[in-house]
Amino acid sequence: MNRYTAAGVLADMRDGRRVVVLAETPHLARLAFAEVAAHALPGERIRRARGGERITAIGGRGCVAFGVSGSDRFRGLTADVVVFDAHAPSPDALAAAVPMVATGGDVIRP
Repeated sequence: MNRYTAAGVLADMRDGRRVVVLAETPHLARLAFAEVAAHALPGERIRRARGGERITAIGGRGCVAFGVSGSDRFRGLTADVVVFDAHAPSPDALAAAVPMVATGGDVIRP
């Protein structure tokens, strides 16, 4: 994830949106988390848990969760924005993200 995408993810979180960042592998998900966490403001909660990385905005309204596309970790979750941190997410990964944003959210992919 580049710093411009990280800044956009944090801006959405600070606006009270629920953002999910999906990477191809656990290693890439941790790298994306590290990039976004490096730009977090003091007071924003950064949770570093293997497979459960999350950043929560001040006041707790918005959050960013990180995971691997294709995993069941986000099953049943509703998100305002799903960001794919992959150059070419698989059709299965895209199909799995659709229910998360079925209420009018956005799917962002490179």
